[in-house]
Formats: sequence, structure tokens, C-alpha cells
Amino acid sequence: MRPARFIVGLLLVSLSQASIPLAASAGTTEPKLSKKLLAMTPEAFRSTATVKDDALEFETIISTEPSFSSGRKNEYRARDDSYVQAILNKENGEIRYEVRQFIRYLGPRRDYKRVHYIASDGLRHADLSIARHGADTCAYTDLNAECVFTKDLAFDLPEAELRAIAATYRPDTVNAWSFRFKDVSGADYSSSIVPAEVVGLLQAVDDYRKRSGKAVLPASASLPPLPIS
Repeated sequence: MRPARFIVGLLLVSLSQASIPLAASAGTTEPKLSKKLLAMTPEAFRSTATVKDDALEFETIISTEPSFSSGRKNEYRARDDSYVQAILNKENGEIRYEVRQFIRYLGPRRDYKRVHYIASDGLRHADLSIARHGADTCAYTDLNAECVFTKDLAFDLPEAELRAIAATYRPDTVNAWSFRFKDVSGADYSSSIVPAEVVGLLQAVDDYRKRSGKAVLPASASLPPLPIS
């Protein structure tokens, strides 16, 4: 007869796996985009983008993180939560862009080092700027059970590439820009961003620049114009 602690442990593992949407434990994961996300317009992202402009910080962060979530916000952070953000340097006016990703998956822990993505001149790879494990604990090691882990990932993307993605936006067309995080053990993870989100972020950056009167480099005039939403 199994000890009570063993049975309770297995029950807890089963409940956690049943109630939390998880990324697959092996191979390449290809999350599906929801119809709601695909139907969102640039204005939907622009109007919900947040601006974090703290007087005690040297950077202003404009993010589309709250614009859409594929998870149940009141219970868990989404399994596949991707978004884009702009980081503006207040001292020199320079700006850089990040693609951010949060995943929840079954162990063992994954080790992502780089990302693959399609650029305007073909396939590229880049090192991750963030590859941070969540504050996860595994209480079932003696039960030989897999645990739920989380990971925050990010990589920088040149503004010219971001604007190239924005230029693919068409109101009557369903498409997405895809990228793949490479795990050293082969548990790669693919995700994507819809062009409407990129357009919305760039518009939010322009709005901030006009409101604040701060110059942002490189000048938008030197880059392809945004499509009309």
C-alpha cells in the first residue's frame, strides 16, 4: 500500500498539471494564436500600451504587455505571453527594442541561449538578453514527478527590423512574425508577434515623443513609414 504522503503528492502534481496551461515538455513547441489576438488592430495595442517613466530611473519603458494575454489573468500568468517594448535612454535619446517572452512548462529545467528569427535579409540568430528562471520550487523530487517551471526570455531587435515587420500589417490579412528560442537539450520553443502589435508600439513611442518633447534616436524619418491602420 502506498504511503499517504506519496498519494497526496501525486494528487497535487496531477491537479497542478490539469489547471495550468503548459508548454510541451519535448521537441519544438508551436503555440497557436487566438482569433481575438489576430483580430486586434494597431489602435488596440497603441491605446493599451503602458508608459513607465520614473523620475528616479534613466530609462522610460513603453510596453504592449497588458494589451493581450492568452492566460487567465486572475489565476496564472499566461503559458505563452509574448510582447514587445521600447526602452528609451533619457540621457542620450537612444532607443532600443526588445521582444519579451514568458513560458510555463513541465520540467526538467530548460536552458535557452539564443533565438532564431526571420529578418528582412533572411534567417538570423541572436543571443538572449534575458534568460531568467522563475522563482519556482519543486516539492516532488522524491516522487519522480515532473515539476512546473517558468522562464522569462528576451532579445533585442533593431528598429529597422521592427519597422519591416510593421510594414507587413494589412487589416484584412492574418499573419504573424515568428521566432524560435533554442534550448541546449532540444526543447525549442516557438512563438510569434502579430504585426498590428508592432505598429501599435511604434505609434505609442511616437505619441510619447510628441507629448514629452524628447528627441528619440534614430530619427523615425530615416526609417520606413508606418502602415496606415
